[in-house]
Amino acid sequence: MFLRPRRWGKSTFLQTLTDYYDKGKKDYFNDIFGGLYIGKNPTSGRNSLLVLRFDFSTVSGTSTPNTMREQFDRMINIELERFLKQNQAFLGGLKLDLIDNTDGAKSLIRVLVSRRMFHRVLTY
Repeated sequence: MFLRPRRWGKSTFLQTLTDYYDKGKKDYFNDIFGGLYIGKNPTSGRNSLLVLRFDFSTVSGTSTPNTMREQFDRMINIELERFLKQNQAFLGGLKLDLIDNTDGAKSLIRVLVSRRMFHRVLTY
């Protein structure tokens, strides 16, 4: 499904899932979904998760491998920082010093391990 051509609604679909499941968007649920069937008949999973969403479209596939890696690391770290700031109430004082500016994958693992989320992520 995620290999469809450009302009086929992949980003819109992911944004819809984010809006539906993200705990941080609970106050906006009725504004977004209120008039729809899913808004009138929500599932138990509604606004029950912390959603960390990455947009890899910002990473240029025509760059050198080193430049691509730098863009990848920067994108991961920017999204992790945004996620940590937006979800402080749910994460309970997680520090931004977990982010390694040179290695996005390392940052992601540090954040997940620090909150004991790594096992849960791998088992879903």
